[in-house]
Amino acid sequence: MDIPVVMGLSGWAVMIASWIWLILQIMRGSPPLALVAAFVPLFAMYYVWQNWDIAWRPTVCFAFGFGLNLTAHALR
Repeated sequence: MDIPVVMGLSGWAVMIASWIWLILQIMRGSPPLALVAAFVPLFAMYYVWQNWDIAWRPTVCFAFGFGLNLTAHALR
């Protein structure tokens, strides 16, 4: 596999895993807030996908996932 492909897959994996972790953490406290946490990243990723250059998408996914992960840990 090429490095950009691996970066893209790992970026998506980090983002999706962090997203799920955030939703689970929020559901423990407030299920309605978990719905918001589920859909806000979708809108953010749609914006990134429509407006950012393809070379930056894996990096943005990775950074976005990292931010979601930090948010989930802060809510623990």
